[in-house]
Amino acid sequence: MQEQNLGEKIDQSKEKIQSTWAFFLKSLRDLGRQILNLRDGVDPKGTIQGIKKDVEFNGYNVWILICSIFIASIGLNTNSTAVIIGAMLISPLMGPILGMGLAIGTNDFRLLVKSMKNFGVMIVVSLITSALYFLIFPSYEVQSEILARTKPTILDVFVAIFGGMAGIIAGSRKEKTNVIPGVAIATALMPPLCTAGFGLATLNMQYLFGAFYLFTLNSVFICLTTYVFIKYFRFPLKEFLNQKREQRVKRLIMFFVLLAIIPSTFLFYSVLKESYFKGKAKTYIKEKIRTLPTQILKAEAIYTDTTNYIEVYVLGEPISQERISSLSAALKDYGLINTFLVDQTKLLVHQNENQTDELKGMISELETKFLKNSYEENLKLLEEKDLQINMLKKRTVLDTALMHQLQKEIKIQYPFIKEFAIASIDNFSLDSNLRPVEMMVLSFNKTPSTKLYDQFKKWVRVRLKKNELEFFKR
Repeated sequence: MQEQNLGEKIDQSKEKIQSTWAFFLKSLRDLGRQILNLRDGVDPKGTIQGIKKDVEFNGYNVWILICSIFIASIGLNTNSTAVIIGAMLISPLMGPILGMGLAIGTNDFRLLVKSMKNFGVMIVVSLITSALYFLIFPSYEVQSEILARTKPTILDVFVAIFGGMAGIIAGSRKEKTNVIPGVAIATALMPPLCTAGFGLATLNMQYLFGAFYLFTLNSVFICLTTYVFIKYFRFPLKEFLNQKREQRVKRLIMFFVLLAIIPSTFLFYSVLKESYFKGKAKTYIKEKIRTLPTQILKAEAIYTDTTNYIEVYVLGEPISQERISSLSAALKDYGLINTFLVDQTKLLVHQNENQTDELKGMISELETKFLKNSYEENLKLLEEKDLQINMLKKRTVLDTALMHQLQKEIKIQYPFIKEFAIASIDNFSLDSNLRPVEMMVLSFNKTPSTKLYDQFKKWVRVRLKKNELEFFKR
């Protein structure tokens, strides 16, 4: 009987635990839905009206774009990040991109055509404006802000995806926020267009196509992210009275969707491959090349569409062929050969026994830099020594006879003074150069009045011809 009661109590306890656990999971699930719920607060009608308004590109919008392009170009030319950010804040480029995502998501073919047309016009205006700027104010030195926009990375893709996500989530709310300006800065649509204009002005096709490639990648993924969330929010689809026309519009929109998705997939894969290769190559160079018992002048990873290369320039003792073969075999261990993202990588070692023109040029450049740095360092040391000599010359060595004479005069005219000492010291300031200071240290038989003490100081300065002499009481 007791065993039966014990078994019932155990079963009851299990049921209570299961019930409590089920309640906890349900509460946790409900809390997650409440916190992460995106559909609450969505305003489809207001969002559609707002995006359609931003798609418009005429009149004042054209001039705002031109002004923002000029500002961004100036920022790129002067390498000023703050100026570039200001240009991105006032740029109207986001409007047509969001418009295309909305049009695809709601089957609005007319809005899609309008958005694509305005987007194309914006690109042409931007390229012409930035090219004109760089023709009028040529940049003879390619700044880092320009170089940063000539080639996309995998991180740029993720910035476009999450930037577009933040933009459509914030823009679809009934309560509007200030997220859109931040999205414009994060996705950085304006600088790549200006860099493409720089490439057009200088006829540098690498900059032109590289920057436009980055701009296209950002635009496509912002558009696709907008489309995904428009579908998720269940925005109302545009209705057609004619079903045949509706089917034709849907097919055309699907065509444009595939036209955007298929190339962007290849672009994403290409960027992913390069990013993967560069990461693996960096690790390989750090662990296998930089640890060699010789002096490495340069080691770099070069990505191409066919075969990738890791080039090593050796300045010290040559590396043996056995070691080179071992290093080449180690490429596979680092995922640099025959993987999904890297097909082939070759190790190229340039060293003294097979010096190439490039290696000779690098060694010559290194020697020139060394001699220049050595000359500049020696020149700086000489200038510092000259400065110290001049400062020592300025210090007046007081004559012993003069000191005896001064001692007699002070004893007669100012008997309250017991002892005095005169010296020159170095004064070090935190915001200026070294400066010598002349000082006189005094001890008194009795404390003089302020008037008498000031009179004494004036007399000594005139007597010793030291107007900047400073006085201290011991």
